[in-house]
Amino acid sequence: MEENNIVEKLKKIIFFRVLEEEVLRKLSVMLIEVTFSQGEIIVEEGQKSDALYIVIEGEGNISRIIDREKNIKKSLGFIKKDDIIGEMGVFSNDPRSATVTAMTDMKLLKLWKEDLENFFLEDTRSASIIMNEIIKVLSDRLRDTNKEIITLCEAGEIILSTFNQDELLDKIFTLLLKSIVNEDSAILAIYNEFTEELEIKKYNGFSPERGDLGDGFLSRKESLIKKFFSDRLSYEGNPSKEDLIQEGTFSKTKSIIGAPIFSNDKFYGFMACFNHTREDAFTSAERNLLSAICNQLASAIDNFALRKEHENLERLMRGRK
Repeated sequence: MEENNIVEKLKKIIFFRVLEEEVLRKLSVMLIEVTFSQGEIIVEEGQKSDALYIVIEGEGNISRIIDREKNIKKSLGFIKKDDIIGEMGVFSNDPRSATVTAMTDMKLLKLWKEDLENFFLEDTRSASIIMNEIIKVLSDRLRDTNKEIITLCEAGEIILSTFNQDELLDKIFTLLLKSIVNEDSAILAIYNEFTEELEIKKYNGFSPERGDLGDGFLSRKESLIKKFFSDRLSYEGNPSKEDLIQEGTFSKTKSIIGAPIFSNDKFYGFMACFNHTREDAFTSAERNLLSAICNQLASAIDNFALRKEHENLERLMRGRK
């Protein structure tokens, strides 16, 4: 990767974008381009933090072990283009706090910790500027975490106190609209396994009268919905033409954030928010929050299905008496 391209990349990275271009050029010569194939581990929880990575292409999943004996991992979020991996361990000297696995083939820039430390020794002013940025980032992350905890607690309370699925969908969708800042429209779609279509159950910012929602049904063959249905991936970004849903005003959106409602290999649908005027309207933190809400909703729908099955069984048993 050419030096000018690396400098432009560094200008987008939160810790480095405050530095002068001359300083960025000095940093750029220390960066090494590396690649990882889908499924490869980039950094692993508990290992020594010996380098940080800047994502050029591809997406990764962040996970942490919650049961070491059974090797059960919990997904914590996602990383994408222009995100940085492993920076906190490098700056704090702590071991890796989570594992990052490539969800797609990935291209990254690698900066060894030793090279960064030597750079800081030579340029204490830049080191001070970066440390100030780290403090700001930690503050922002703490705020995002607090927001996520509060929102997920609200979702949990809704699920525990709601015994009708349609009412549950309505309340969760309302919570979604309150939680995602820059959405100008949103949908919640539920999958019908018999017709293999998704029915738009809830929507905001669209007008059915104008044909914004098409016929109210979406095909699972749509490129974006395939990500949800087949790959079980959430999505956040500025969609390519291929990723746009080819229905109504969905095809004109600039930014999308969405996540599948999946549980025990069963696809129930998805929720998505759109912004029709801005690129990069949504954040990775919002994507992670939406994914967590969808996971809670999937568990609730599972419970509704089990309850209905139990009620049907009880009716059958009573009919035999």
